[in-house]
Amino acid sequence: MLAKILKLKDVQQLNKNQQKMISGGYIPSLEEFCCGPRSQGWWIERYPFLANDPYYTCTSDVCGSNW
Repeated sequence: MLAKILKLKDVQQLNKNQQKMISGGYIPSLEEFCCGPRSQGWWIERYPFLANDPYYTCTSDVCGSNW
């Protein structure tokens, strides 16, 4: 699998798990992304692929009454 990843030309082509494997980064849960304590902008700045991921769509039912 790593050989396939290394053959890719653009990091944007990697899925979340592949990026995490390469960078050793931490990918937030939906609740962490939407509800804090860090802002959505903070997460997107560090993990730009989250901005295009439909999973990371914040709605009122994600955070409950705190949103």
